[in-house]
Amino acid sequence: MQNITHRKIYQQFVNQKNLTKLRQILDENLGDMGYELCKFDVLMDDDLPYIFCTIKSEEIFCAQMIGLIIDSDELEPKYTRPVYYLPAILMRNDFEEDPDGLLKKDRILQHELQHIHDILNYIEKYPDFPENYRISIKVD
Repeated sequence: MQNITHRKIYQQFVNQKNLTKLRQILDENLGDMGYELCKFDVLMDDDLPYIFCTIKSEEIFCAQMIGLIIDSDELEPKYTRPVYYLPAILMRNDFEEDPDGLLKKDRILQHELQHIHDILNYIEKYPDFPENYRISIKVD
């Protein structure tokens, strides 16, 4: 089996044709985190696709990048490692932009997208991260 990189899997898996599979993964995981998925889509930022979700949450935040640890058997193309770290951006469904301009949706999204770039770069450098992260949070 060809050793395909984490980033390449991400760029091939996170797309419009996989919306049903991505929705299933999000539904399964976000509920366990205490979030209710309102809507989601796969959007593009230059050459990077990303998962964008609006959620209902009791937590206080505007937006955040999260990483879901999923079984690599769920991926197409196939990944040679046992688990996969799938980043996504969550934004509260009741988010309102600040009239003074400090909390603008596009500014917040760019900040969260930087986290996705950073984690993808980190995993390219340290490919064991998803397995080690999974062990550290004791995910079965």
